[in-house]
Amino acid sequence: MTEDIRALLMAYDSPNPQDWEAPEGFSEREREALLTQVRTLAGRIEALLCVPVEYDDQYQDASCVADLYVKTPDDREAIIRFSSFGQMAVIFRWAQGARLPIQSPLEPLLLPLVEQGGFAAIPPEELALPYDGPYGRCAGTFNNTMTWFERYFDYL
Repeated sequence: MTEDIRALLMAYDSPNPQDWEAPEGFSEREREALLTQVRTLAGRIEALLCVPVEYDDQYQDASCVADLYVKTPDDREAIIRFSSFGQMAVIFRWAQGARLPIQSPLEPLLLPLVEQGGFAAIPPEELALPYDGPYGRCAGTFNNTMTWFERYFDYL
């Protein structure tokens, strides 16, 4: 993991379980402002890339707040997921046959738009590494080793 990404991830990590879904003091007003920013980005992607974007913000018991689903006419697809922490986002698709985030073929098109939208895009391969923050090694989904993706971009 690069030093700058590790520093960003560690800056928002907390050993307090109450701070795992969102940073301490994360208000409903801040959540709504973040969702407005995500919806604005969705509109910008639709306008610039001429593709439909689906928006989903129905997360509970999770460290993320929303997803944008992008699919092109030639079946390239991406999910842009937004963390409750530090204006972080990840552009990915699911690996075939596994719940593992991998790089999307649309990342080169989407990355500049995500960054211009005010988000720090974290590469999915960095987030697929085992979590080793203040809690140390933890069990993740299906009792496998928890990853940084699960820490900041998934259900807890």
